Amino acid sequence: MKNLIYLALVLSSLTAYGQIIQNVNKTSGTVPKPITQIDSIRFNTVTNQMEIIQTNGNAENHVISDIINVTFSGQLIGTLTTIDCVGAITTGTLTSGTAANGVSTAISYTGGNAGTYSAQNVSSTGVTGLTATLAAGTLANGAGSVTYTITGTPASAGTATFAITVGGQSCSFTINVSAPAAALSTINCGGATTSGNLFSGSTANNVSASVPYTGGNGGFYAAQNVASTGVTGLTATLAAGTLANGAGSVTYTITGTPASAGTATFAISLGGQSCSLNIIVYGLQPQYPANTVNCNGIVTIVNDVTNPTTGLTWMDRNLGASQVATSSTDQNAYGDLYQWGRRADGHQCITSPTTATLSSVDQPAHGNFILAPNAPYDWRSPQNTNLWQGVNGVNNPCPNGYRLPTQTELNNERLSWGSNNGAGAFAAPLKWTLAGYRSGNNGTLLNGGAYGSYWSSTVSVTSSRYLDFASSSAYMGGLNRAYGLTVRCLKN
Repeated sequence: MKNLIYLALVLSSLTAYGQIIQNVNKTSGTVPKPITQIDSIRFNTVTNQMEIIQTNGNAENHVISDIINVTFSGQLIGTLTTIDCVGAITTGTLTSGTAANGVSTAISYTGGNAGTYSAQNVSSTGVTGLTATLAAGTLANGAGSVTYTITGTPASAGTATFAITVGGQSCSFTINVSAPAAALSTINCGGATTSGNLFSGSTANNVSASVPYTGGNGGFYAAQNVASTGVTGLTATLAAGTLANGAGSVTYTITGTPASAGTATFAISLGGQSCSLNIIVYGLQPQYPANTVNCNGIVTIVNDVTNPTTGLTWMDRNLGASQVATSSTDQNAYGDLYQWGRRADGHQCITSPTTATLSSVDQPAHGNFILAPNAPYDWRSPQNTNLWQGVNGVNNPCPNGYRLPTQTELNNERLSWGSNNGAGAFAAPLKWTLAGYRSGNNGTLLNGGAYGSYWSSTVSVTSSRYLDFASSSAYMGGLNRAYGLTVRCLKN
């Protein structure tokens, strides 16, 4: 009887765990009862019975003399007090597109009851393609940890999240998935686009170079700092980042102070490919005439280019152009359109307003484009033929030390071309463009991309001489001075 009483006490303590089967083995057979349905067990000495009081209040009676023994079967199901996904410890690393290998995450807990837990397979969210697997096992009695093995191939870089439940407690742990190491098919320094300009002795300000590539694998690349050679004193910096899948570009920021004029070269290497990035460093810039108006805020860079045939040195771009031409129809290289003999007062901007009032002075007090639809078709009345001649010309729009070319100088340039047309003009060292012109009759922009028209300083009766070229021809001609044409300055 004492043994049975002791057994009842043990059963009373086990009801809290709630998953064990009690088996009452009797002479007539076995009566099983889940422990969760048992509230208590007591012995009635009056009726000589063992009473199993159920949680629903009913009593199940067994004559003591019929009982052989009372046993328990099954396993104790694990329960926890807390589980800590925030403090999860992951061993190994995950990389996008690469099968997980040797990766696992340990999750700590408290309040374990020494019960068992079943195996689990938990699919990832966020970054998909992964599975966290927990083998069946037994909790510690108190604090401990469970370890999930990570398998599969992550579909992308980012964060993989696993929502788990153990011992009645739930939480979500995360694992970072890295991008693969950067890999490229090609990188094209020759096709780089540079923003901003570099000047000898001046600290670089907002200068960068965008370098295109192909065959990117979406991989990660580390930050870079590349020192310049040729012209020293500069550094090209690339922030860490991720390549595109396929074609894309990376941007290097240029800092420092160039030690001289010339070409700064940066030997860059990315994704297993290398090339040399070249950026021009301009020399000391000459001054433009006082009160020069710069269209769209563009101050034309002064950089020399020499035609080896003529021996003449010119500015390498049109007045008002933001860059050297990359094609004969490169609009960034077109520049401004000047009426012959006028200074850079704003009229040369292609969006300048028009006026039909002719000027009686060499320097109008406005920047309007002056229309002259009647003879002698000049913006100035009376005409003045001495406005653009030489570096000291009254209205010379070129920077100090530069001037408009004469008809002869401009024609000699034409004669040096490989072909007497627009293709020959662009293939020449000066990269002449098809900027078109502006009508002196009504101010309309005409033939952009079809004709190149450049003023000389030479006059011819009531008109002035100019160079004109198109797809099939190039020649020197005369044109009304009210027309707006391109200007290229010659070093004196």
